[in-house]
Amino acid sequence: MAEPPALHHQLGEAAPAAAVLSCWRAQGPKAAARCQQQLVHAQPQLAQAPLQRELRARLAGEPGPRLLIDGLWFSRPYGGITRVWDQILSTWALPGLVSEAAPVCLIERDSHLARAGAFPWFEGRRVDPLDPVAVASLADDNAALAAQWGAQVFLSSWCTTACPSAMACLNPCAACGAAGCRARAAIWRYRPTPPPTWRPC
Repeated sequence: MAEPPALHHQLGEAAPAAAVLSCWRAQGPKAAARCQQQLVHAQPQLAQAPLQRELRARLAGEPGPRLLIDGLWFSRPYGGITRVWDQILSTWALPGLVSEAAPVCLIERDSHLARAGAFPWFEGRRVDPLDPVAVASLADDNAALAAQWGAQVFLSSWCTTACPSAMACLNPCAACGAAGCRARAAIWRYRPTPPPTWRPC
């Protein structure tokens, strides 16, 4: 397996996280937990890396923040940012990574990304992602959906916002560009799965 690109130094090393996720894909969460324990035993400093702490929490089924994702860009043809999100969603689809204790919900806006169907969703207003006025008009809709679902973190697949004061709003692809997102998502390699059906949150 090729060496993953470097992550931001505050997240920790990419290669150990990639090893845990590869084991998770191939053998399931119990094997991934054993893999992580072995890595931390060999390199104790990994225990403090935020990415490793998050993987350990997901493997242990600990509570995590409620993530709401605006899938606005998923209506676009596959490639670029959509490909990055496909990699991210493929990782989140690993058994046990997303759970009732650490849920993820999407805002569906005529998505063409089959993998998005593995997650619960809200029906959102459809707009052209390349129309900045229409995109900006979604902020209040998103804030209402976030409040309705009790979201603690809002992620946008493009340039939308929804920022009640009690919620963190992140826009990885707009903030760092597709290349930066690919670096951060390098450990989330593509794995084909049958397209599931949409279900409401």
